[in-house]
Amino acid sequence: VHRACQLAMASPKGPVFLSIPFEYMVEEMVSTAPASYTLPTQPRADLQSLEEIARLLTESHTPVIITEYTGQQVAGVKKLVELAELVGAPVVEAQGPGFVNFPRTHPLHGGYDASPYLKEADVIVLVAAVGPWYPPSASPKPGAKVVVVDDNPLRADAPYWGYQVDLCVVGEVMSALSTLVELVKERVVRQEASIQQRIARWSARNQERRKAWQEEALALKDRKPIDTRWLCYEINQVLPTDAIVVEETITSRAAIFQQLESLQPGGYVSGLSGGLGLGLGIALGVKCAAPDKLVVALIGDGSFNYNPVLAALGFWQEYRMPTLTVLFNNQGYLSMKRGVQQLYPQGWAVKTNTFYGAAITPRPDYAAIACAFGGYGETVEEPGKIRSALLHALEAVRGGQAALVDVVLDD
Repeated sequence: VHRACQLAMASPKGPVFLSIPFEYMVEEMVSTAPASYTLPTQPRADLQSLEEIARLLTESHTPVIITEYTGQQVAGVKKLVELAELVGAPVVEAQGPGFVNFPRTHPLHGGYDASPYLKEADVIVLVAAVGPWYPPSASPKPGAKVVVVDDNPLRADAPYWGYQVDLCVVGEVMSALSTLVELVKERVVRQEASIQQRIARWSARNQERRKAWQEEALALKDRKPIDTRWLCYEINQVLPTDAIVVEETITSRAAIFQQLESLQPGGYVSGLSGGLGLGLGIALGVKCAAPDKLVVALIGDGSFNYNPVLAALGFWQEYRMPTLTVLFNNQGYLSMKRGVQQLYPQGWAVKTNTFYGAAITPRPDYAAIACAFGGYGETVEEPGKIRSALLHALEAVRGGQAALVDVVLDD
């Protein structure tokens, strides 16, 4: 246990699985537990390397920052915002952000697809980014410099990480960003006008992108079956700004990122960590850690069926953990179906519209399961009734009752 605690707090910080043989647990043992234990210090980035990054950023005409996990520490987001504003760099949250890494409505938010920036950027800084763009073989423009700042930059635990970089800096992200901000401040005084012009240009592009996403959702407000983008738009309208969202939807992630602008740093946790079936457990864990916050689990029906649903609902009921679950119900394992369609577009599954194992039919009454455990449940099939259902569920949660809203979607 002592070693597990040390490993959990070592960089990169995270959970540790401890396996103890059952036989050990039934034996008596006389042992003196340590009164305290020493936690490892965090790796600090090399100052000379950070000075080189500061030089590259301040001499760049088109710097771009890409991140996925800076938001693990809310204070890290503040430093990232400060750095981006100092150099006029858009911040792209890559393809699978695990947290809110940059305010969604900030003028320098660069969206979730780094590919277009590869053709423009002359300096790309990867900050806590596991998969900054896809495929990894895609190349920035000739002459562009790519640098990495991360406590685990080479991804030694991953079988493949094929990104070509010019400078690889090992260091705890928060301290590295703090130092980098101070180094950049010493160099940017003479470039203020050009940086403001750069910020204005990226701001206009960001506003145009966000407007297009919202118009896209509003154009679908009457579509039936319900479109995911309209559902996400409505969720964004009712969620309080201090809510914490746990997401395990897979195929709906893009719509969630694009529409849920109200989420703040610390307000989003990815439930996709190693495999399906973790979303409900993570949501309950977040609720335990933040009992005064509204915790919302956004989860696909396929993911829901991978979760220990009865155990999670029982936990809701027994320990009075009122969370809201919104079920993105496309009546199947859509990710699996799309994989077949993409890999075998001329195959018999596509030709005959037969995808064995992909459909979840007949459709279960998920709302009734919530009610069976003393929760509030509601099924929504009409696009105009989404908001009222969500408001009913939020009222139930405020009253100490867990809630589940099952929204039937188009596939």
